[in-house]
Amino acid sequence: MKSQISFTTDIFESKNAKPFGKDLAAWLVDACGGNAFTFGEPFQDDWGWTVLAEAGGEKFVVGCAIMDTSIGDGQADWLITVEKERKWMFGSKDSPLRSDLCDLIQNVLRDKPHIREIRWTDQVGHFAR
Repeated sequence: MKSQISFTTDIFESKNAKPFGKDLAAWLVDACGGNAFTFGEPFQDDWGWTVLAEAGGEKFVVGCAIMDTSIGDGQADWLITVEKERKWMFGSKDSPLRSDLCDLIQNVLRDKPHIREIRWTDQVGHFAR
């Protein structure tokens, strides 16, 4: 199950803003607008920025952050995580809508010419703190 997409780009602030990812989260909300998902306003989290997304009665948590090894790089590595919000500890982690949200994020990343090396993984990356 893919849960995290990483990519390399020079279009988001990687040198002066901590926690990093606010501009990425805001861009993602704008780029993903106008489809079946509704997105909330980005808010700061311990490791970056978070956006809540909803469709079909299901809620998802989308996290945006820089890889800690990329801070200060012109071409930085970024991470976006997608998780289904669960009300109960034993609720399902996956759904067809979660897969649709992952596809949507991948498509908006691929449409941006300065974003490259897009890859999905189910591993947890190292975020800047």
